[in-house]
Amino acid sequence: DFEQLNIEDVEAIHHLRTHAELQFSAHSLASRYYRARYLWFTVLPLLLITLGCAILLVLTQAKVIADPMTVSHMHGAVIGALVICIVIQLLGTYNQYGTRAAMHSHAASQLRKLQASMRRRVLSPDFHETASRDILKYDGKIQATMKSCASPVPGPISSQFDLLAGQVALKVKLNHIEDTPLIYNKIMLGKAREVSLRIGGSFLFPWVIANVAESVVKGGSEMPWESKEIEYSTVGDHNDDDTW
Repeated sequence: DFEQLNIEDVEAIHHLRTHAELQFSAHSLASRYYRARYLWFTVLPLLLITLGCAILLVLTQAKVIADPMTVSHMHGAVIGALVICIVIQLLGTYNQYGTRAAMHSHAASQLRKLQASMRRRVLSPDFHETASRDILKYDGKIQATMKSCASPVPGPISSQFDLLAGQVALKVKLNHIEDTPLIYNKIMLGKAREVSLRIGGSFLFPWVIANVAESVVKGGSEMPWESKEIEYSTVGDHNDDDTW
């Protein structure tokens, strides 16, 4: 029962909810960002070059082509292709796109599970008795999940959420909104999801990160820019069976 919680605990709950959602959205987008680069810059080039080399070797071994000069050129092409494969593999090892994609995917998955767990705990009848301890526990788990991902979120993605946070904070301040932390976190929650959906749904993603943060804040939304009652029941509203 939220009526039995002090204001600090309520604010902390909403902060955790918003923070987890922001990180979940950023890591989900980052996973898609690196996965696409791994596929197009490493997997597909190696696959196509290997297939091409196999075809050339079959042609030369089957003696389909009788001209010795042509065969020699085909052997040279195979050697050159193998050198290119080595270079691509070295670049792949350096960039680690596949490993980075896996890290961000795991972080997003863990954050989603934490949100579902937090929601169940917050809605439990005895939450008010252990609220402070539970808040510290979930905050620690969220921080540990973020630290476990050694790959940073790409700058163009993280900058959109940083810009969104600044724009929302400024608008809340300029509108002299009461219960500022609560309203800020509620608005940020909806706006963060909208930013994530717009970026992920843009035609050029993940090659180009759309600049949508300002338009999301300025555009019409169901989120009120005024103090209203907070819907506490929606805290951490990701279920275990949610899909991204």
